[in-house]
Amino acid sequence: MSEQIDTLKDDIAFMRAMAQDGQRGPVIGGAALVSAGVIFSIATLVCWAMAIGLIQGSNTWVLGVWVAAMLIHMTVISILVGRWRRSGHSSAVAGAANRAFRWAWSGCGWAIAAIFAGSILTAWRTQNWMVFETFPTIILALYGSAWMISAMMSERRWMRWVAIGSFAAAIGMALLPNVAAAYLAFAAALLLLAAAPGFVLMREERAGLA
Repeated sequence: MSEQIDTLKDDIAFMRAMAQDGQRGPVIGGAALVSAGVIFSIATLVCWAMAIGLIQGSNTWVLGVWVAAMLIHMTVISILVGRWRRSGHSSAVAGAANRAFRWAWSGCGWAIAAIFAGSILTAWRTQNWMVFETFPTIILALYGSAWMISAMMSERRWMRWVAIGSFAAAIGMALLPNVAAAYLAFAAALLLLAAAPGFVLMREERAGLA
């Protein structure tokens, strides 16, 4: 019984620390979201250009575009991580709210990578690239989950609206009439639901750490 009480106290203390950190300190990581939003929206627009015939290429070219975008984004993330470690703001980065933010988005990133790899294998096994048509819906739904966790842990209500927008966009992707329209909508969603909120966090970060 005493162990359960101690565990409950630890949980309460952890949640209180998250709330306090989120209210008094900036959330670090907006630059990574800007990177993801911009890089993957550009990749999506390249795929759109291929879909309407502006760029000639096969399905494997589309796959190459996404792999290249992932490699570029991973390079940017490694640079950002090195910069954060050298910034001298280790206490802010190590705060409970920031740990929750990193866990949520790290889990989101790994989930997207696993789904992407699984989709490639499925397409190769079945020789049917239609499996990628649901990819934008899955990504936006994962974004919504990460934003919802970030909102609850950092006490920033505006993040809840971004989460709701991500879930709505995920459903809306299934209603689009064709692949070209889906590419354009997905590019816009990445800018509005990743890059733009990430830029807001970057501004908060500069103001909070100044």
